[in-house]
Amino acid sequence: MTTTVTDRATFGYALAHDEGETFWFAGMLQTVKIGSADTGGRYGLIEFLVPPGLGSPWHVHTDEDEWFYVLDGNLTVYVGDTRVDLAPGGGAFGPTGVPHTFIGAGPDSTRVLVGLSPVQFEGFLREVGHPRPAGTAAWTLGGRVAPITRRLAPRRRPTSRRLLRRTDNDADESGDSALPEPHR
Repeated sequence: MTTTVTDRATFGYALAHDEGETFWFAGMLQTVKIGSADTGGRYGLIEFLVPPGLGSPWHVHTDEDEWFYVLDGNLTVYVGDTRVDLAPGGGAFGPTGVPHTFIGAGPDSTRVLVGLSPVQFEGFLREVGHPRPAGTAAWTLGGRVAPITRRLAPRRRPTSRRLLRRTDNDADESGDSALPEPHR
């Protein structure tokens, strides 16, 4: 039996851990688990596979809440002036209008569920992400992605004074913070 999007929105559905529509974007594998069409745009759920040292740039949603729940690995989340280090089972919330970012804290890749309400990021992901062909490996570049990204990424300090009080884990060998400025 085939389930259409209309049926999914009306009757619900189930996906296995490796199912969903998957995209490559910003060096991360992102799998749509609950899409806008399934909820009338009210909310969505996307699973991210985040390599160590990668994550999102500082950003602000003008009309979308975002929350994070770590399944495997370690994730550092900054929401406004607050830093939260998350292990499996940990969560964080980035409300509308508050700058936030997340970074894979290593040593291995992090699997995190990202919820969005109302879901708008999914449309952006579909527009700029690259669909992952079925049957391809999750990390075709292996462990080379994060070191290359860290080397090529611009080094800028966060604007928040509280974020400038960092731990040794926040700085690279030169002592510079790798966190970008928030963008509005």
